[in-house]
Amino acid sequence: MQQKTHGTSFRASKSDWTLYNVKPVPKTNAARRLDQMGIQYELREYEVDSDDLAAETVAAKIGLPPEQVFKTLVARAEGKSDRDEIVMAVIPGDQELNLKALAAAAGERKIQLVPVKELQALSTLAANLVKPPFPRFSP
Repeated sequence: MQQKTHGTSFRASKSDWTLYNVKPVPKTNAARRLDQMGIQYELREYEVDSDDLAAETVAAKIGLPPEQVFKTLVARAEGKSDRDEIVMAVIPGDQELNLKALAAAAGERKIQLVPVKELQALSTLAANLVKPPFPRFSP
């Protein structure tokens, strides 16, 4: 491969560029869907601390303000409902979820967040569906 930089040419083989190759971040189902829809986005990889999944922490790790990071929250209907429905909400990292509004939107009287330790047990797909907060994208 012949490259020209500042008037000087040099030859480089593919192996010379290995220091500059960045390992791609594995795509999630959500990323694949965004691809299908033609929506631009950027995946950012970071070290997950299961003891601190706060959106503010994640935002700091990936270099974005909390309002540009979304958090996924999972809730379950409480009370006399005969339906055992799970409801998911995706909100900006700097916001708090209004449980009354979520219950009303879900057609339930009362709703409560599912504890993090119970998320994996909800579904065999939980590993692909429930992730720590992810960055905002804009169409």
